[in-house]
Amino acid sequence: MNDMLPARVQLDGFFYHVTGSHKGGFGRVWLLDRPSNAITGSVYQERLAVKTFEGQDQALVVSELTNWIMLHHPSILPLQKIARLNYRIAAVMERRQGSLQDILDERTLTWSETRTVLIQTCEALHYAQAKHQLAHLDIKPGNIVVDGSPQRIQVADWGISRLVHKGQIDRPNGYTPGFLPPERLKDKPYSGTSSDIFAVGIMAIVCLCGIPPYVYLDQGKWGPFAVQITMQLHNGLYVKRAQEMLQSFAAPISKLVLSCIHPDPSKRYSDYEVLLRDLRGIPS
Repeated sequence: MNDMLPARVQLDGFFYHVTGSHKGGFGRVWLLDRPSNAITGSVYQERLAVKTFEGQDQALVVSELTNWIMLHHPSILPLQKIARLNYRIAAVMERRQGSLQDILDERTLTWSETRTVLIQTCEALHYAQAKHQLAHLDIKPGNIVVDGSPQRIQVADWGISRLVHKGQIDRPNGYTPGFLPPERLKDKPYSGTSSDIFAVGIMAIVCLCGIPPYVYLDQGKWGPFAVQITMQLHNGLYVKRAQEMLQSFAAPISKLVLSCIHPDPSKRYSDYEVLLRDLRGIPS
């Protein structure tokens, strides 16, 4: 299937200019602008981000997007509609200025900023889990959208989310290397909440330190980075690395983050209310 779009496309009866695109998790995000002046095109009436999905069963994609469209929370980017673009199922969203990853590409965050991001992210995840039995399963800075500042975030891209049955995810799913917990490397059920909390902990380290807690060695000798990350998740080396990276932060911060990424899920945070209580208890 050809992923290239022409300079102008039609979506739900309106013509949009294609102003950019970027590779996202399991698909591509297209930036579409609908001009209010059809002649000059100088002023835009609507600006959208539209994600098409690759390598997934389209019926399954629709099922997962239907989960997303039910979510209504201030810290969740709403899915406007499910449409078709370039012969693919597409998730249509309002455009935001950028992602948390865009900010982290320029600088690290203070603890105050990180605390705000984590609280809002956990509030969104708690809502989805408590009200809709839904786990996100791909939490990372690139899926946290912002409007210029990390003080107001929204969790985006619920396209690989899963309904949780008796606290467990029944089958493997896609993932982003570095943000999944060790138990998801095994072909057996796992806790959606515990998996998302692990990713929140890794994201906290990236916010504070600029990089995740993995050692990257020569790929020619040790294999692709994704393979190296998998090895470090298996042997627990990432925990030692995280401890070293968090040494300069206050003990309550280090303790909380390390509790999120514990290799044993039974010793990890397993309740968003408890995690939110502890986050709010650490001064900003």
